Amino acid sequence: MEHAFSMIAVMLAAGAVTMAVTPAMIRLLRSHAILDIPNERSSHELPVPRGGGLSVLAVYAAANVALLGLGWVRPDATWLALSVPLLALLALGFFDDRSSLRVSTRLLVQGGAAAWAVWLGDLALPALQFPLLPAVDLGFWGPVFSWLWLVGFTNVFNFMDGINGLAGFQAVLAALALAALTAAGGDAGFAWLAMAMAGCSLGFLRHNFPRARIFLGDAGSLPLGFFLAFGVLHASCVVPRPQLFVLTLLVVWPFFFDGVFTLLGRVLRRQRLGDAHRDHLYQLLVRAGCSHTGVTAGYAVAMLACAALAVAMGLGSGGRAAAGFYAVVLLSLACAGLILRFHAQRGAIAAREAGVRAVGEALADLRAAARAAQKIGVPAPGDARVAGAEPADRK
Repeated sequence: MEHAFSMIAVMLAAGAVTMAVTPAMIRLLRSHAILDIPNERSSHELPVPRGGGLSVLAVYAAANVALLGLGWVRPDATWLALSVPLLALLALGFFDDRSSLRVSTRLLVQGGAAAWAVWLGDLALPALQFPLLPAVDLGFWGPVFSWLWLVGFTNVFNFMDGINGLAGFQAVLAALALAALTAAGGDAGFAWLAMAMAGCSLGFLRHNFPRARIFLGDAGSLPLGFFLAFGVLHASCVVPRPQLFVLTLLVVWPFFFDGVFTLLGRVLRRQRLGDAHRDHLYQLLVRAGCSHTGVTAGYAVAMLACAALAVAMGLGSGGRAAAGFYAVVLLSLACAGLILRFHAQRGAIAAREAGVRAVGEALADLRAAARAAQKIGVPAPGDARVAGAEPADRK
């Protein structure tokens, strides 16, 4: 690759700058009381500044200016189709971090951003194909499918940003994979942007993992999720192969699978989709007693494997790509089943332990009451003597 070393340099420079400016953003957010206050669904115990996406996107914007100035990125339709929605979602996320917005407002802005991207970026998928299966001509539904994908995955990414480092690792590894795919497909412009975004996300991780001094907030998770969703569609259009979208989907597979699996589970249990919950697979692991660092590390390994497979299969073809894709699907289903079983077992154990503790506490309370009663001359519970009665041998 002609500019490989320059792209790596851009990624490292963006990461270093993001790492350097984020402490100032932490102080700024604290001074304006833009904090994530813990509640019953939170994974943290103390208030933490949220809105760290401001530093990520600020450095990304600076990188765009530099790349445009150097001529490595052109202000063409693809750049505008991506940049305008990122700015809109950054503003939406920031205001949502400050004071929660209505769901309708969020969806309106997200829908408008996705429509802009599909129209200007020419992201309508003409066909969809799973490996070894016939292609399905989407026709009129191509733009609709692309729009739904952009809005849907943007929200999935936002929902998955729940423990330290999880969203950051997904952004870094997926952006690197998208850079490789688009560069190999002949679109070096998007590859530069993806490398810059990977660097910004990597620099942010320094302050978000393993101990979080700042959260991405909606100001970060919404633009990052949209960037990756856009990248998957764009990479599929760079090399117009019907099955490439499905293969490129692997770059974000851990988040996509967790989101879809959780959604289907709630539908089958007839739960309201709009209600807050803690049913994601990563949340079940945390609730079962796994550490945040361990869960994030496990997901990061899966992300790395999926990103590498996406690049290998996206650039290849034939039976190997099909075998790799379906192996990932089956392995994901098996892992989900194991997580559900592990959570159920740990839940049963926790319930039994809670029952034992409750019985122990009740017995301790009875013994304490008995000792107190003996001190003041009142018969203890279960004592055969009755207040005011004489012993039998004195009658």
